[in-house]
Amino acid sequence: MVKTYSRNKDGNLMLSPHFAVREFACKGGATDMVLISASLIDKLEQIYTYLNCSKIIVNSGYRTPAHDKVVGGNGKGQHTLGKAADIQCYDKDGKLIHAKYVCCAAETLGFNGIGYISSRATHVDVRAGKWWGDETTGNNSIGSFYSYFGVAKPNTTQDTYTVVKGDTLSAIAKRFNTTVQELTLINKLDNPNLIYVGQKIKLPNKSVAKVNPYPEPTRNISKGTAGNDVKWVQWALLERGYNIGTAGIDGICGNDTLKAIRRLQGDTGLVVDGICGPLTRAKLR
Repeated sequence: MVKTYSRNKDGNLMLSPHFAVREFACKGGATDMVLISASLIDKLEQIYTYLNCSKIIVNSGYRTPAHDKVVGGNGKGQHTLGKAADIQCYDKDGKLIHAKYVCCAAETLGFNGIGYISSRATHVDVRAGKWWGDETTGNNSIGSFYSYFGVAKPNTTQDTYTVVKGDTLSAIAKRFNTTVQELTLINKLDNPNLIYVGQKIKLPNKSVAKVNPYPEPTRNISKGTAGNDVKWVQWALLERGYNIGTAGIDGICGNDTLKAIRRLQGDTGLVVDGICGPLTRAKLR
């Protein structure tokens, strides 16, 4: 059901826990009337929960027919009916969630109208029919945003990774060729910074652990050691989220690589001696 509100009288009225009338008022400013679909608000709250958002910014809600034409519409679209919103979603760290993940979430949640506006913004609406499109390319017949963007679709048969001491979601994402946002989406994590030892992290179906391209050391690696086997250590440290300095994978165990080894040892319960021997290498495999 679409309800009519007044921008001036009802602007601060909360429609739901996270959305107020004023957020959906026409940006053109020529009218006090604001049309808002109750179903749209319900669906936006579902996105908020599904993506574990800290906030959702409504860039455009209700539009008068005249304003809709000004911004490139035909004056008869879902915005003019109070059934659409162009949104930006932010995660618990306040970082913008890429719109491809928002599109995928909207697909999972059953939105009939979904449009990829840009990497930053997504169009969603509660029309009767179906329209899924990419406004950057003009593709108006997307069958699935998961397939379109190459995002793994959540299911019950996915492989999992068990969190060990010292793990971060960022390091896990790098190790399995995915992103923190994708893992957060699949696992419905309240806070991607709070994972615990023993936790089962679902992995995207397409993800496989990367293979270290360098030879594993057969000697102890310590400060000043050089060679391709040092690159094995540096590569593995990077994959687990440890900073090895601006020199990157240079094959030399300098101060930054030494610090990374020591941090790994401390995080995983090993003796912190800065020497990458058999026990430390085992943590890097």
